Amino acid sequence: DGDLGEQAFETLVGLSPDEYMLDADGYPSRAREILALDLDADGLAIARDLGFELVERKSLAGLGITLDRLRLPDDQDMPNALDRLSRSAPAAPFDYNHIFVLPEGEAASGGGGEALRPIGQPASGTGLRIAVIDTLPDRTHPALVRQKLMVRDFAKGAGRDTSHATAVTSILAGYDPAADYSGLAPGASIFAANIFSVDRGGQPVTDAATMIEALDWLAREK
Repeated sequence: DGDLGEQAFETLVGLSPDEYMLDADGYPSRAREILALDLDADGLAIARDLGFELVERKSLAGLGITLDRLRLPDDQDMPNALDRLSRSAPAAPFDYNHIFVLPEGEAASGGGGEALRPIGQPASGTGLRIAVIDTLPDRTHPALVRQKLMVRDFAKGAGRDTSHATAVTSILAGYDPAADYSGLAPGASIFAANIFSVDRGGQPVTDAATMIEALDWLAREK
């Protein structure tokens, strides 16, 4: 929420002021961190001349891109430095590594061992390949235990939420005859990418770089 104040955001996600900053529109991002796509050698040299340090470079074959994480020294103003970087190396897109939070209430809705209401007769999802970018689904849930569920965990921090993704994947492809429950397409292959860790306040939180890594895996899995 662009109208969210700094104090409210710190309370919501349990981050300290040195771990994040707000962009010009009021949206939170990782402090002193910029993402760059397909930055060539000349662009990287320009970034270094402007004071940026290359923290990490990843080649994402599924998306056909290279993703760089750049860090700015503490003594420089990030918005102005980003503007200079964008003007000096216009061929490569740059942006903040924005932070995203699963809204309170969403994390605990459905799944997690709760009873699921039937929503119709079982349909066939055989042959379907469905991508889910969410929290971490619970493979042991009765509606998912017999389903084709491939899971990759891309979250960097500690702690995982399972309730939200368990509900989503159960709605998509869950099937539990004992509970007279069927999702929309049981038998489908679900490729579930967890991008959320749980912060100190108990909220699932992620960032743009983690989302991009998840998208790359899903693209490679078609």
